[in-house]
Amino acid sequence: MDNDDRSEFKFLLLAHQFEELFSALAPFLKPDPHAGADGFYPVASLYYDSPARDCYWDAWNGLPSRRKLRIRTYGTPGGTTPQSSFLEVKYKAEGRGAKRRVQTSLSNALQIANGAGVTDGFSSADRQTVEEVHNLVRREFYRPTCLIRYSRHAYEMRMGDGHGGGPLRVTFDQDLRAGLAGLDQPLDLCLTPNGLLPEGQRILEVKCSGEMPSLFSEQLARCGLVSRRFSKYCLALELGGATAPVALSM
Repeated sequence: MDNDDRSEFKFLLLAHQFEELFSALAPFLKPDPHAGADGFYPVASLYYDSPARDCYWDAWNGLPSRRKLRIRTYGTPGGTTPQSSFLEVKYKAEGRGAKRRVQTSLSNALQIANGAGVTDGFSSADRQTVEEVHNLVRREFYRPTCLIRYSRHAYEMRMGDGHGGGPLRVTFDQDLRAGLAGLDQPLDLCLTPNGLLPEGQRILEVKCSGEMPSLFSEQLARCGLVSRRFSKYCLALELGGATAPVALSM
C-alpha cells in the first residue's frame, strides 16, 4: 500500500496454476504487515471516468502513459484488517506504475471527488493531489462510473541471495464483483451477485523496483504463465455494457 515507482506485471491464473505456483513460492512469502496473518484483506474501488470514458479507452488501447482516478478502501469496519480509505490518482508511464494518494475518511474522499471536501490538516503534497482531483472533476467532468470489490491476499517476497532481483510485492485477487449503477447508494448495495472471473480464477500482480528474481521468472514459466495487460475496470465495463459515452451531471 505505498506510492513507490515500480514495474508492474499481471497474470491470469487458473485454479491449478495458482496451487502449483503458491506451493513453490510459499517458503519465500511473508504476509503483508498491513493485512491479517494470512495476508488477506477485502478491497473496494470506486472508479471515476470522463463522459467519453477516456480512462477506459486509454487502458484498452494500452497507452504507455495514462492515469485514472479512484477511491479505494481496504479492510472492513471491525474486521481483522481495520478499514482505511484513500483518494488516489494512479499513473502508468512506460510500463511503470506510481500513484498519488490521500488518506482520509470515506465520506470526505467522496466529497472531494465531487468537487468539495475538507482538506484541513492535509500536507502540501496531499493538497496538490486534491487539486488534481478537482481539476479532473471540474474541468474534465469525471464522475463515478464503476465499483469493484474483491478479495486480496498480499505478500512481501524476497527470494534470497543468488537468485537476482530485489524484494517483490505479490498479490492474488479473486471473487471480483462489480456494480455499474446505483452509485449514490451505500457501496455494497450496487454490486452484482455474479463474479467477473470464472470460479477459481485469480489475478496475480507482481510489483518490483528492480529486476524480477530469476527463480520467480522460472517458476512462472513452469506454470505456463505469461504477463499480459489486464484491467479490472475495463473488464467490469465490458461485461456491464457501459463503455459508450454517457451524459453525466453534478
